[in-house]
Parts: sequence; structure tokens; C-alpha cells
Amino acid sequence: GAVRIWDIEVTYSTSGSSSTCATPTFSPAAGTYTSAQNVTISTKTEGATIYYTTDGNDPTTSSSVYSSAISVSSTTTIKAMAVASGYENSSVASAAYTILEHAGTEADPYTVADARAAIGANTGLANVYAKGIVSGIVTAFDPYYGNISYNISADGLTNSDQLQSYRGMGKGGYSFNSADDIQVGDIVVVYGTLKKQKR
Repeated sequence: GAVRIWDIEVTYSTSGSSSTCATPTFSPAAGTYTSAQNVTISTKTEGATIYYTTDGNDPTTSSSVYSSAISVSSTTTIKAMAVASGYENSSVASAAYTILEHAGTEADPYTVADARAAIGANTGLANVYAKGIVSGIVTAFDPYYGNISYNISADGLTNSDQLQSYRGMGKGGYSFNSADDIQVGDIVVVYGTLKKQKR
């Protein structure tokens, strides 16, 4: 009887050196999320111990030993390294998780930072609320359409890291009555779909 071997995995070393542990991987992948995540870390090197950190420093064998999923409820960078007897330590793997601080609902609107992070990650974009302070009028009150385009930022002063309410109107889509309805310094909650502005 013939024996057929379909898949062979070979681990080898060169110049008499030890093999190196496989670099750890993370699940889910690094990115921006609208809720807390349980992050698992794994390595393909059987029997390896994974050491990790969440303080931005590279892990050592004195760092925390990974044993179960790590709950990430705020913006965190996890770094991990695999170690096993007879192997060189793996390279340090790093995964950055941005957790939006707010839900983007009317009761818990995004901050401007949340909204910009969501745009960058292309997640949590539709039918959301964001809160900020008017930092500048982009297009003056249009009496025909009853709208005003304006920027909002976290402090009402910043000219970068802001959002633009394009042709913004009153709550429920009602027209503004005058330019005085939106002024620099006003605290506003805007509603709509977040999009990256094309330049």
C-alpha cells in the first residue's frame, strides 16, 4: 500500500543557528472599532509562550504571559513576542486598536475625534450624531435653501482636525431662518453620514 503525503511543513535552521518562533498574530486585526474588542493572540510555533504589553513598550520575558483574550475597551496598542525552548525569540508584533469613545447616537454622539477616526477607518459612518463647537462658517446663510455650511471642532478654535456640516439645516431638516442661527462658538450636535471630503 502506498502512502500519500499531501502537505509537508519543514522547520529548519541555517549555519547551525536555532529556528525562530513564528511571529504572533492578532484577532481581530488592528483597526478602529465602534465597541470594545476581545483580542486573541496566537503563534504557529507549537508550545511557545507569548509575552505581551499594552503600555507601548516592547515585551520581554518579564512581561505579562498571554493566557486568554484581552479585553480592549479604549484605544490601546498591544505588542507580543513568542518564546520557546530551542528557538530564537520571535519578532515583536504590534497591533493598534482605536475604540471610539462614544456610540454616535443621539443620546451619546461622537466627538469630533471619534467621527474623524470613523472616517479614516471607514466604519460607523451612516446615520450618526456628532457633537462639537462651531469653529468657522464656510458658506454663509442661503435664504433660498435655508442652509449654512460650517465647521465644528473640539474646542471651537482649532482650524484642523475638524468636521464640516455641509449645507447644514435645523433638526428634522427644517430650514434656518437667518445667519444668526449658527454662529462661531455655538455647541451643536449634527446628524448625517460621515464622508471624506474630496479635494
